[in-house]
Amino acid sequence: MNDGIDRQVGREAASAYGWNPDDVMVESLADTGDSRCRLLAVRSPGALPSHGRTWAVVDGEVLMPGTPGTIERVWGACAAVASADVWAEAVAAFGEGVPQGYVVRQKQEISTLAHRRAMEAGGYEFHPPRLVDGEGGQKAVEFFLTDLEAAGLYEVRATRAGDGSVQVSADLLAGDS
Repeated sequence: MNDGIDRQVGREAASAYGWNPDDVMVESLADTGDSRCRLLAVRSPGALPSHGRTWAVVDGEVLMPGTPGTIERVWGACAAVASADVWAEAVAAFGEGVPQGYVVRQKQEISTLAHRRAMEAGGYEFHPPRLVDGEGGQKAVEFFLTDLEAAGLYEVRATRAGDGSVQVSADLLAGDS
């Protein structure tokens, strides 16, 4: 059932990034197989940088990063099926003001340089992506992100308000500003 959508996402990603369509790999992210919402990791091994990019399919519509209002649509459709880890990937991909980078799941994924800079700047307490209760019963996800060069470390928080809007903050803990 999802093969056709996966091929469509692959074609659209190839077109958007100038990739060879035959090289594009599309994989479902964990915990998102619901028919209303799927988050997909898209990459091309022959492209540089070869990091994966997260795309979404909401109610059959393909949504790419950088499209205004996407984070609200994804969060609204995926709320029931997504774990903290998947939410972190969605916010990293679709959240406004979040730099391109990697969601950090283990402290060992933080480069020595970024860790040292963060400790020199006042320190931080590492945690994997987590869901927390925000003010007034709002739901929030908190996680760390390293930029593509792994020199910058960000603490990211996204909160969904009762009206469906999503507020995102990405605070640089270490790195070049």
